[in-house]
Amino acid sequence: MSEQPPTQPPPRRDDREAIMGGCGLLRLRIIAAVIILAVQAIGLALAGCSSSQRGSTTTVTVTASPSTSAVTHQPASAAALAARLMAAGLPVSGLIVYTAATDPNAMLGRQGGYTSKVAWVDQRAEKAGAGKPINGDEHGDVSYGGGIEVFPTSAQARQRADYIRGFGQPLADGYDYTDGGALLRLSQYLTPVQARAYKAAFITAAAGS
Repeated sequence: MSEQPPTQPPPRRDDREAIMGGCGLLRLRIIAAVIILAVQAIGLALAGCSSSQRGSTTTVTVTASPSTSAVTHQPASAAALAARLMAAGLPVSGLIVYTAATDPNAMLGRQGGYTSKVAWVDQRAEKAGAGKPINGDEHGDVSYGGGIEVFPTSAQARQRADYIRGFGQPLADGYDYTDGGALLRLSQYLTPVQARAYKAAFITAAAGS
């Protein structure tokens, strides 16, 4: 007879429990490893978002208001400036405030022209040789005293002064002063001292615009 191989005895209860305990421990380790990997993945994702936020820039568009230096200074009207000359004690009388209809030069309110214009009489000029206006056409001529023309820009005021000086004597032998967009025109019959007094008051008046 051939010999039968010895049969293995069935595992004891304590062996089965040991095997089951080992499997349970292995499952716990696998679960722990999965949790650790998940936490690391979440951490990397959060780090990536944080880095992306730090790397991104926010563009803010700021609209700056125009600086005062870029804005053309607008002087007061010619009538307001003349009133300030009178308040300063200068002998301004017979003030004429022109309109577009009465302006003898047809420049008031027109393109390239002044925005306001006045003229007055200074009796010192009359006594010095200017005399008195003979008719309405002469009334308002700056040779009897003075006048002010106000332009939109200082360049236009200077251009007007240069234009008047270009005529030569006797039309251009008076005194012409500009301050900003305002042009002060004075009679040639006033003395230089009298003209300088007008100029000083004119600059002060224009500065208060």
